Amino acid sequence: MKHIWDDLVFRNMNYSELADKYKMSERNIRRKLDLYVPPDIIPTSADVIAMDVTYFGRSWGILTIINALNGKLLYCESTSGYETVWDYERAIRTLHEYEVYPKAAIIDGKSGIINMLEERGIKVQFCQFHQLKIGLYAQINKTCY
Repeated sequence: MKHIWDDLVFRNMNYSELADKYKMSERNIRRKLDLYVPPDIIPTSADVIAMDVTYFGRSWGILTIINALNGKLLYCESTSGYETVWDYERAIRTLHEYEVYPKAAIIDGKSGIINMLEERGIKVQFCQFHQLKIGLYAQINKTCY
């Protein structure tokens, strides 16, 4: 019953979608939800995450994902060389294994990461630094020609 409740509350599924997923009638879904007593502590949602790699020298860095709303660390992994889309994809998959489904991500602007996140239905926004950098770059190129 916990899975049905989680889908209803955290994934915003309606009774019809739940009935299709669990192959039950809507009436049975409602009955099971009426009998279920949710836990006292509801895990905090990570609707918005911030993802970035911090480098220590040129040879390695640490990929971190934090909950942008409360600053809690959700994921941390060492990377060697340079960051790849696969590093970010592995991080998102790990979050999904722990039933964390972000709706939006703040990133530094690597194009492959943008595509990977948008394919998963995660909205993307650049961090302020990279927004400003892109804006200045566009303005400089506009005035040079």
